[in-house]
Amino acid sequence: MALANETLGDFGGVGLLQTPTARFAKDGAIYLGYAKTEPYRRYFLTLQPLPWLESTVSYTRTRRASYSVGQEDWVDKRFDAKIRLFEESRYRPQLALGLRDFAGTGLFASEYLVASKRFYAVDFSLGLGWGYLGSSGSLQNPLGILSDGFRQRRRQTSGSGGVPEVGQWFHGDRVGLFGGINYRTPIKGLSLKLEWDPNDYSYEPYGNVIAPKSSLNVGLTYQFDEGLDLALGVERGDTLMVQIALHGDLNPETEIPRFYAFPEKISRQPPQTATEALSAIHQALANQGQSMQQIGIVDSHTMELHLSQERFRQIPIALGQAARTAHNHLPQAIKRFRMVNLTDGLATAAVSLQRKDLDAALHYAGSVEEIWSNADFAEAYGDSSARADVWIKTEAYPACGGSMTPRLRQHIGGALDTFYAYQLWLELSGECAFTPHLKLAGSLGFNMDDTFDQLDTPPASQLPHVRTDIQQYFQQGKHGITKLALNYQWKPAPAWYARLTAGILEEMYAGIGGETLYRPYGARWALGADVFQVRKRAFNQRFGLQSYGVTTGHATLYYDSPFQGVQARLSIGRYLAGDVGATLDVSRRFQSGARIGAFVTVTDVAHDQFGEGSFDKGIYLSLPLDLFMLYPSQDVANFIWRPLTRDGGQKLQDINRLYELTQPATPEALARDWSGLLN
Repeated sequence: MALANETLGDFGGVGLLQTPTARFAKDGAIYLGYAKTEPYRRYFLTLQPLPWLESTVSYTRTRRASYSVGQEDWVDKRFDAKIRLFEESRYRPQLALGLRDFAGTGLFASEYLVASKRFYAVDFSLGLGWGYLGSSGSLQNPLGILSDGFRQRRRQTSGSGGVPEVGQWFHGDRVGLFGGINYRTPIKGLSLKLEWDPNDYSYEPYGNVIAPKSSLNVGLTYQFDEGLDLALGVERGDTLMVQIALHGDLNPETEIPRFYAFPEKISRQPPQTATEALSAIHQALANQGQSMQQIGIVDSHTMELHLSQERFRQIPIALGQAARTAHNHLPQAIKRFRMVNLTDGLATAAVSLQRKDLDAALHYAGSVEEIWSNADFAEAYGDSSARADVWIKTEAYPACGGSMTPRLRQHIGGALDTFYAYQLWLELSGECAFTPHLKLAGSLGFNMDDTFDQLDTPPASQLPHVRTDIQQYFQQGKHGITKLALNYQWKPAPAWYARLTAGILEEMYAGIGGETLYRPYGARWALGADVFQVRKRAFNQRFGLQSYGVTTGHATLYYDSPFQGVQARLSIGRYLAGDVGATLDVSRRFQSGARIGAFVTVTDVAHDQFGEGSFDKGIYLSLPLDLFMLYPSQDVANFIWRPLTRDGGQKLQDINRLYELTQPATPEALARDWSGLLN
């Protein structure tokens, strides 16, 4: 792995030590790290979701800060963001604006404006800080010229707990001046840092008394090729700083090579009847791990193949292998290959390739781009078998399968109990498809090791405990059923998708419901609606149910923007606690398939009834597992971070969304992944 472009500060974002710079990490960079500077220990995750936006979520453990009798430490959650205002030019520095701790308790709340200019190996930074970052108050607040209100700032938050204190941003009678240098030494990977810290540490959280001996901080950072950063420094004149961070790239320029089961080498097969040729294609694809539902010759020169595969995340790879196999077995009279992609029984797209273009590319006289330019893409709907010359069905039902996979469940950030709790369990998953549209799927978990017994935070919500008693599910359901549901999916009309689901829907709820999606093929927008009648499950995660039940559902507008893979969705409806409101979710998909997103939910629950946090919000990260494997896979690891788990604004954990099922077959997705057609 190449060296990271920039180094991190103590708070997790790109910076010097205590102070930020106007620099940003590489687009798609991800950092997971730990920094210790007494009395603080910071655990952070820093993401670069866009080239001009940096985001950091962090937990700060404060030593010697007593929250209750007998407790030494207190854990505070923090969210930071930095925005690039303009890039560096020959004569102009790069300029960035940032917010620290703007959606948490506000104990470290700061705003800043910082500029950075690089001269060869030395990078200079100079900035102004408000709030915690500018507590030394060496300069008058320049915004006071606009209004006297900018000269006033509370030392504490309003107590809303999680509501951004917008009315306090860039307020305060004084601001701090900070700056420093980052020198990239001739030693590869080694940087020297020197900064002026604007904080006088007179307003530290929880009554900590810190008397700095110096405002100069100095440190060293060494970046290893393997994605590891180590930093060491001296701050406040007498305090040791230690930091370790792992970094990766969600937007790599090249992908790791993977092993595929390729079709047989391109060759001329002996003459066969149409039925023999189609049967040979079916058998060859089965040997590659792909599944066909039906195949036929629909006219004198077109083959149509309905392909259902659970192997490749990128559909063009599966289509390309099927087309190469067909090219080997079909007579030359067949000039066109029409392939219909099926996902869980739903026909999502029909892709037609010209055989001559495929043959040219396979013999290095053409390219995948030429295949694309002459290909046709359309929505798949209707039955072609009635007009076929030869048509055979190749899928036998019922079709059953299963897998066994180790899983990790986590609970992070408890303030009154253990900070980190986990469970390592063995998940047995299985499914039986009775028809192309009807499937029974389930999963069962067996506990191997866990620390969930250390959790001891009883629910304190005034709302029905639809999520806050997750601790009891963790502790009483260490061996349990996580899902067991019957699912029926179909296309009632062109551009329409529908499903009905009944059974154990997730670890906390069982019930029955349905979803419909209207998604015109090629459109960037879609409309969906769902409604479920659910009952809360017993804590032991078996078949028992509790008395609490609710009808929940939402209408959702989806939009895939043409801007750097950014996707937005707005849902309006009724949540699990019976509250009514809306959720806005914005995410970005990288070329690697990884996705970073953030969401916010506001409902009709009053802030004092909702509890600390005021409204639901969080960020999430989705990672395709084949990024770390030598073999193709459709499995995805999902990570979600909420500052607090509350009962307001909570949805079902529905993993079978029609929008996600149909997304990989959109024209935009096919174009993005088309380069893998001949892999």
